[in-house]
Amino acid sequence: MNKSPSVITLTTDFGTSDVYVGVMKGVILNINPNVQVVDLTHAIPPHDIHQAALSIYSSYRFFPKDAIHVIVVDPGVGSSRQAIVCQTDNAFFVCPNNGVLSYLLHKTETEDTHIPNAVLIENADYLLPKVSNTFHGRDIFAPIAAHLSLGVPLTDFGTPLQEFVRFSVPLVKRDENTLTGQVIKVDSFGNLITNISEDILTQFLLSDQSNKTTAEKLHKQQDIIHYKITAGSVHLNRLNSSYSESEPGEPLAIISSFGLLEISVNLGNASARYGLKTGDEVRVKRFR
Repeated sequence: MNKSPSVITLTTDFGTSDVYVGVMKGVILNINPNVQVVDLTHAIPPHDIHQAALSIYSSYRFFPKDAIHVIVVDPGVGSSRQAIVCQTDNAFFVCPNNGVLSYLLHKTETEDTHIPNAVLIENADYLLPKVSNTFHGRDIFAPIAAHLSLGVPLTDFGTPLQEFVRFSVPLVKRDENTLTGQVIKVDSFGNLITNISEDILTQFLLSDQSNKTTAEKLHKQQDIIHYKITAGSVHLNRLNSSYSESEPGEPLAIISSFGLLEISVNLGNASARYGLKTGDEVRVKRFR
């Protein structure tokens, strides 16, 4: 059994105007009053599994080892979709088996790390006595996370999962002179987060095949490297190291805090100004 309290994070599309999040916390604290519960976000767009998957993938590694992450973005609640507990090398995930772990699973495959261990949630002893058809966050996922935080092993919850449900993670395409990616998130400031990582971008522009090439190295050579970043009507030919390098109202490109190419407007909303949204194409063209 665990001797010290665990951390449980909550990611949902519930918002905060209703009691749903608070009730989930009540269930957790009834089972383990010593656990620390952290609200990761409750502002996932309703039923948006893709944004839930990206949010948890971008965030989980900043938490202590073996933190428990509950993800309840669940348009299939009450249906035959499976509920699961997943364990990686450094975290647990309690969620529906509906694709919310797609980015995480893609990472384990591309980096050749251990395949996550996962079980179905089947043992009713660890659920609330009455399970509704509409609030599995309260009746299934919250109590399972709480029991997990007390040291209950995965094998007690159910039988091994046979297959993860997942969606295709959008990949960056590359030819000799062009990278083609897409907007994968529009944040609350209207910043356009793309799937083009710092490593992919800087290796492409610097023709450097080392394992890790940083934007800082690119900034030092921008006067001799010629390229254009295009998204809709936005055309940029440099990468900022800070928002303030551009004047208020000017568009800019920058590496986001999560290591991804971002297109923004300093003190403005890039999505609203340029009509760009999730799924729109972003290209980086290199000129020799």
